Amino acid sequence: MLGRRVLGPIAALQEAMAGVAAGRLDTRAASDARDEVGDLSRSFDRMTAELASRTRELADREAWLRTITDNLPARIAYIDREQRFRFANAQQEADLGLPRGAALGRTMQELLPASAYEAVAPHASRALQGHLSRAELQDGERWHDHTLIPDIGGDGLTQGFYAVAF
Repeated sequence: MLGRRVLGPIAALQEAMAGVAAGRLDTRAASDARDEVGDLSRSFDRMTAELASRTRELADREAWLRTITDNLPARIAYIDREQRFRFANAQQEADLGLPRGAALGRTMQELLPASAYEAVAPHASRALQGHLSRAELQDGERWHDHTLIPDIGGDGLTQGFYAVAF
């Protein structure tokens, strides 16, 4: 009797928790018991449904932002403290000669030609020190207008910088 009334529902709740932890946000504990374990299971199901809804909303907003940044006539990137690309719009990746997503996690030094990295490195350093940095740099026949905007976290430390180039 203890196993059916308590241990079984707790095991079902643990299984549902494992499913959500694995990313299956449609997992439900689905208990109709009218006791504390049933109340906990229903609360878990409501929380999971809200998490799934917010996750879909976040994905929609990210897609919307991606659409905007990919259609602007500019190279847009976010670069972290280790000078790794954490975001790059379509124009940025195309100018680097990379397919979608290939810049992510790679450093500026890895992706830029040596001469381009040497030209932009002091500006990146300045942005990582928390200062806005603007530069006009020449690459052969092309001129690039770069603006590097520091991303200063709530703790006052620079987390990285946003880069916009025309």
